[in-house]
Amino acid sequence: MLNWLRNRKTTPESAAPDKAEEPQSREWIGVDLDGTLAEYHKWKGIDHIGKPIPLMKERVLNWLRDGYTIKVFTARASVPEGIAPVEKWLEKHGFPPLEVTNQKDFLMLEVWDDRAIQVVHNTGKAILRSQLNSKPKAPLLGRETASATCEMGKMERPEDQPGKNAEKK
Repeated sequence: MLNWLRNRKTTPESAAPDKAEEPQSREWIGVDLDGTLAEYHKWKGIDHIGKPIPLMKERVLNWLRDGYTIKVFTARASVPEGIAPVEKWLEKHGFPPLEVTNQKDFLMLEVWDDRAIQVVHNTGKAILRSQLNSKPKAPLLGRETASATCEMGKMERPEDQPGKNAEKK
């Protein structure tokens, strides 16, 4: 289904796929603002945005240079008056114009966010990291022990889990 969404055209004249159009030109990477692209220490109002985080600024500019579409993915965009300060901040700090949104869609490739907890596809298992600030702030389920979560570097595919092969026989 995702391939269909990526490749569908909106007019009959353009129904034939354009071979020159790279998938990465349609897909987009979401980058959170506060705490990810910009320093965030506490809420100081809709017009206050911290200094750029150098590593993320470099990463975003490299992605743009490589042809990826980047969107600033922020809760600030949930109110119309939250978008203009972000656009001004981007311009002030040397970014090209980027879309500012709080919505994902089928073409979002991934999101970079300081508050996100990744889960293993189709399992619900949290991917936990031992680094500082990477444990979830929200409580895990009581049954989520070390064997029910995945530490980075120790992930299992669902089909590798004990009992999966026995069920198929």
